[in-house]
Amino acid sequence: MPSEGEHSATEPESRRPSPATGERHCEHVRTDGSRCKGWKVKGQSLCAGHLGKGVASDPATYGKRGASVSADIRHDRAEKAKKRPVDVYRDAMNEHAELFVRERIAIVKDRSQPAADRLRAMEQLENRALGRPTERVETVSNPVDEALEQWSQEEIDAYLRGLDDLPPA
Repeated sequence: MPSEGEHSATEPESRRPSPATGERHCEHVRTDGSRCKGWKVKGQSLCAGHLGKGVASDPATYGKRGASVSADIRHDRAEKAKKRPVDVYRDAMNEHAELFVRERIAIVKDRSQPAADRLRAMEQLENRALGRPTERVETVSNPVDEALEQWSQEEIDAYLRGLDDLPPA
């Protein structure tokens, strides 16, 4: 029996480790005569692929699962790539919302801060929690506009022609 590292003369050449594949490599010989370069499974003479373990045990299932995971990764990368600056900022705000609230509360409680800063911090907390208050804009009608709305197009045209007769200012 040959010692470790030696091979018997009866052992086929294809089963002997080549310089490219050592003792720790899979002993499977391909149809072209080359050896598999995969690592042996501990206590076995073949790699996991040739033993039918892992992906090799059910390539169809692993292939579908791999394709699904790959598609998810591509989708996530595409989403990240098309984010606008406002999206990135919004994500960061959502991620650190609790920290921002704690910091604003600290400003509100800190009596050494100017009152304006403390009030601004309170308003920001309220606006984030309750939403900004509705701003109402009151419009005042102009009596001249109301009178002009009563005129017909012919009356407006006649008035404008009368302005052409005025001397330049």
